[in-house]
Amino acid sequence: QKELEIAKYKNRALLRTIPDLIFIMDKKGVYVDCFTPDSEILLMPPEEFIGKNQREILPKDLSDLFFKIFENVKATGKIEDFEYSLLIKNEIKYFHARVSKLEDNKYLILVHDVSKLKQNEDRLDYIDQLNEVISDVTTVLNIKEIKEVEDRVYYTLDKIGNYLNADRGYIFRFQENGKLMDNLFEWCYQGVEAQMENAKNIECNSFFWWTDEIKNNELICVPLTLDEPQISKSDSRLTLEQDLISLIVAPISFQGEVIGFLGLDFIKTKKEYLEEVKLALNLAAQMLAPFIYEE
Repeated sequence: QKELEIAKYKNRALLRTIPDLIFIMDKKGVYVDCFTPDSEILLMPPEEFIGKNQREILPKDLSDLFFKIFENVKATGKIEDFEYSLLIKNEIKYFHARVSKLEDNKYLILVHDVSKLKQNEDRLDYIDQLNEVISDVTTVLNIKEIKEVEDRVYYTLDKIGNYLNADRGYIFRFQENGKLMDNLFEWCYQGVEAQMENAKNIECNSFFWWTDEIKNNELICVPLTLDEPQISKSDSRLTLEQDLISLIVAPISFQGEVIGFLGLDFIKTKKEYLEEVKLALNLAAQMLAPFIYEE
């Protein structure tokens, strides 16, 4: 009995060195055992699900998938691999699972957390699609047959705004040697209230942090919180009046002079921006510069 306990202890110690989740379930889907080096990636502590059926623990679609996999493994005798996702502590986690049958009508499920890999793959796909958007915009901006400037500009705002899930896109032009700024163009997602009529002849000094950053050719990229020290009360008033949560703004420069800015507002979502998004918006702003200069 003592030797059995020692062997069991050694096996558990070995299992704890494996960077995976390991579950053992019986043929009815009851959790028999669980081994993991990191309980943070479990839906709940082991003591809360061991002895319970997975139908009591997992979402129905995932539980049904597990039972389907069990049937396939039992019928073929082969190992089955599949991927699934779970919401754990308000974060979507992605897993790769490998199921094999044990001799005593139980199933061994080896699970690997592939969330970081999935995030990297999603990021690459996102960047590829963003590059396609910028390529489309570049093509349209260079079509000579499109005579109207506003057609080019609104196409750009619509294409970029929709892809980045923005609620509002706009272009401002500085006037009176930089003392005033005017909203020349505005695109709004369906159902979003337009602000263009409220954004004419605005005094730049009223939003000095904002305009100083832009005139210094700096990109403004803020998941907005009104207690941020660099945002003045005037700048905060602007965001409150428009119900903004996040925004990103790129300066528009022409022949070495900042003449305005291109911006996107996010009313419902607090955004964190990839470097590629910042570069893409800066590029779009510079491609639009000659057209904005003419206005």
